Amino acid sequence: MVYRIVSEEIEEPQYKRVTVIGLEDGRFQLIITQEAIGTPEELAFFGILGGMMMLHTGGREVDFTPLIFLMERRELLVVGEEFLLIGGGRFIVDKYIKIAGIETIQGTYLDPRRPDERMIFAFSRWAPVFLFPRLRVEELIDDEWRLLFKVELIDYAHQPPIK
Repeated sequence: MVYRIVSEEIEEPQYKRVTVIGLEDGRFQLIITQEAIGTPEELAFFGILGGMMMLHTGGREVDFTPLIFLMERRELLVVGEEFLLIGGGRFIVDKYIKIAGIETIQGTYLDPRRPDERMIFAFSRWAPVFLFPRLRVEELIDDEWRLLFKVELIDYAHQPPIK
């Protein structure tokens, strides 16, 4: 899997490659490589453990906790449905969409603590994808939604576990 990451905070897109290898005993081996080009200031947050997310979000905290239930029970997601989440947020299921060749269902997460911000998530419907196929964070400025950052799956391949 290859993800392309863009942010208003950085000039060049960044890439995250995720390889998941199914092992005979039912476990998985996960290999992640990251690629970034930027100034020393842009790359200052590009740490080994999670610092990369701080860079992409412009230093903003993104809390996925309210969405865990939906991630685990994505079969409940139907276009047009709205879910009230822990903390008062809402997730509105918008559409089915193919991203990098896989079927996803996309929706908008609205957090009442951040009324001028929205997050657009796409969940894989069936394919084994360990990260979101799409995550966009947008901010409402002068009545227009402006992209703050985006992480999107641009290449996906799957092979059965090694036997």
